[in-house]
Amino acid sequence: MKYSYFQLTFGQEETYLEPEKSYKRLKKYSYDAIELCPPKGRYGLGISLKDFLRTHLELKDRYGLEVSCLNECWGEMWDPFSPRYKTLTRPETADLAVSETKITIDLASELKALLSL
Repeated sequence: MKYSYFQLTFGQEETYLEPEKSYKRLKKYSYDAIELCPPKGRYGLGISLKDFLRTHLELKDRYGLEVSCLNECWGEMWDPFSPRYKTLTRPETADLAVSETKITIDLASELKALLSL
């Protein structure tokens, strides 16, 4: 059994602006892996997917942690309890959901991670 922890629990600033803090903490407490949330929707604080990928490829190698999975959080427009929820019954939003899912699958592949949508 391997132990993993969801990085976004540490807050958006650490997750996107200082991700090395999370890796150090998880390594110190003998975790095996980290669960990541790509910078999309209301998450990310301006970090690009390209920089996110580069950073986490470097950090996972440096600290010897695996990426257990990617947890997809697209923000309130995809939350069915939000007044701004975009229904997937409209073709344009269904296409957007498929596109975003493809991006996350490619990112998970690069990080050798599982995918959690």
